Amino acid sequence: MRTSGKPFYYEAVGRGGQRITIVPEHDLLLVITGGGVEPGDFSNLLLDAVKTNQPLPANRIARARLAAAVLAATQAPPPQPIAPLSSMAKTISGKTFWLDPNPAGFKSLSLHFTSAKTAFVRLTFSDGHTEEHPIGLDGRIKKSAGGRFNLPVGVKGVWKNNEEFVLDYDEIANINHFLLRISFQGDHIALVLVEQTSNFEMKLAGRLRSS
Repeated sequence: MRTSGKPFYYEAVGRGGQRITIVPEHDLLLVITGGGVEPGDFSNLLLDAVKTNQPLPANRIARARLAAAVLAATQAPPPQPIAPLSSMAKTISGKTFWLDPNPAGFKSLSLHFTSAKTAFVRLTFSDGHTEEHPIGLDGRIKKSAGGRFNLPVGVKGVWKNNEEFVLDYDEIANINHFLLRISFQGDHIALVLVEQTSNFEMKLAGRLRSS
């Protein structure tokens, strides 16, 4: 395609920010991977930044800035204070809630709080797969093995108030990244499920399974 006077280019476009752009005129291959981004928002900026087809002179300052930015992007955020274990956490810990059928395939979930600093989630999916992962409660994900497709999973969570827990479930190395806002209402839960790479959102209900 050719837009707004820019050189001709063609693309392979995937979900959630995966894109390969080829610009023959500039002998340019641009690969973008990520989640929850729209490459079109900044790919045009990159194309506008191409000033010549010839190699540019070395820019040590810019190279150092880029190296520092890449390093900063790999660092975990600083830990946040962990609140004392709430009464609701103690009430629902270890209980299994079965969910309405949903496109993401979540079938049931169970949160376990062994202390104010230690928790894990057990999930089952509609295909029969079951997995268990530690939850980062200090604002940083905890990574563990055993996710779908044999890929690691990163999980963190926070109590927004005594009735609502937000679970951030990221299938690392796979595109899916889910945010589950879970409100506990006696033997039932109300859950807002957001798939963050595609801006998909739906509301679900869940019910307590007797042990």
